[in-house]
Amino acid sequence: MVQRLTRRSNPLLESEALLEEYAEALLIDKYSLDAGLIEQPTVYYNVGVGYANAMSARDFARAELDRAKADADREVRNQAMDENVRITEAQVANRILEDPLYQAANRNYLDWKALTEKWIALKESFGQRAYALRDMCQLWISNYYADTAIHSDNAEARDRVASSARVQEAEQRRRRRENP
Repeated sequence: MVQRLTRRSNPLLESEALLEEYAEALLIDKYSLDAGLIEQPTVYYNVGVGYANAMSARDFARAELDRAKADADREVRNQAMDENVRITEAQVANRILEDPLYQAANRNYLDWKALTEKWIALKESFGQRAYALRDMCQLWISNYYADTAIHSDNAEARDRVASSARVQEAEQRRRRRENP
């Protein structure tokens, strides 16, 4: 279902791609509830691991941001001392904000923070998916999905209807991705 990425070029992009793969796995096929029930615990665990990894990377990015801020602060103050110039705290803060290394570290931190929030939402969604699967199974048991025109002895017709429903759902997903 969800394949691991093998390249290790950009952890942020890899985590984002993995998140998108798992987000697609949120969809429930009412014609194969058994498969959904079987894969739910494993996928929920994997999403939890992805969330933990994103949190760890976010925390590391925050530490790097703090380090970049400290380095820029030290550099600004040393430069002012070397030039024998008095500098206010506001000026120090403004020069830190202009530092390219600080700006890059800040962008990285904000990217990881946003991605971590998406992982949180995905994890919560998979928790809701478990409830939805349970409820859909109850509907199945109560014959809610039964189609009076298709009897259980006509497997080919039932498979055509299921296949058509899957194609329609895939098309809707594709349109949603293209037009957010």
